[in-house]
Amino acid sequence: MTDTPHWAAQLAGRRIVVTGAHGAIGTHLLHRLATTTAHVLCLDRVSATPRQHAVPTVRCDIRSPHLTDVIAAHHPDTVIHLAAQTHVPASVTHPRHDADVNIQGTIAVAEATATVGARLLFAATCAIYGVPERLPVTENTPLAPISPYGLSKASAVHYLDWFATHHHLPVTTLILGNVYGTGTPHAVIDRFITAATTNTPAVLHNHGHTTRDFIHINDVTDAFLTACTTPPLGHVNIASGTETSIRDLHTLITHLTPTAPPQETPTRPGDIPRMKLDITRATTLLGWHPHTDLTTGITNLLHTTTQTTE
Repeated sequence: MTDTPHWAAQLAGRRIVVTGAHGAIGTHLLHRLATTTAHVLCLDRVSATPRQHAVPTVRCDIRSPHLTDVIAAHHPDTVIHLAAQTHVPASVTHPRHDADVNIQGTIAVAEATATVGARLLFAATCAIYGVPERLPVTENTPLAPISPYGLSKASAVHYLDWFATHHHLPVTTLILGNVYGTGTPHAVIDRFITAATTNTPAVLHNHGHTTRDFIHINDVTDAFLTACTTPPLGHVNIASGTETSIRDLHTLITHLTPTAPPQETPTRPGDIPRMKLDITRATTLLGWHPHTDLTTGITNLLHTTTQTTE
């Protein structure tokens, strides 16, 4: 985007707390917040990198008993909750840790946000929908997760709905498609590009028949920053609205750069076979729509990855 985004001026002077600020989405979000005059506090359980030192950071796990005090000291009007365990295979192997971070941690953030009288923006995932009966899935589609990760995030969504009703907590839950871009090592696109640039075979689970709705990380951060400037909207899907098979994705990358033949394997536990999100609410109520198409996003990521490895 070459034009100044509409949210830039509206965030002037706002006081924002970002949990999981040094994760993939958080890092991109901070980079864009740095172009505004918002007062931002970063919370993360790991230390800041040199690039992130310019933004005030407190090393704090969201499950810490001091969380409310840390957040209250910043006097925020908005809390953006990104901290999470986000890896599906890890959730299958360690479901207790996944639930502890994603459920207990989210409850703690909700309690702290309600205590200080701020609004909450939450990063959910399309994994909460499980295997829907029909595509595209709308925000009214029943939540039926099939992995511990999807289950923990769905539980967090239900808890936030409860806080919104019983504690009058203003909540917007952004339900994200498959996010890709710089700094997202678990994303299948990033793994395929890493395989391509190292001349190693990419792994096609479910023999490449699985489909996903991919969304570039810059579009995701734009959605969060736009949501900071709107009234609470409940659940909002954030995705491209396009269904892409993993095999077609690999073919696209192959057309852009030479790759080794892929390795095909059966479906992994917890993998959703198909996904496509309806983004009507995002476009009509949030005034948001994606700007980066898949080919452009992959081309830019390939260029960045090649420069980094040279």
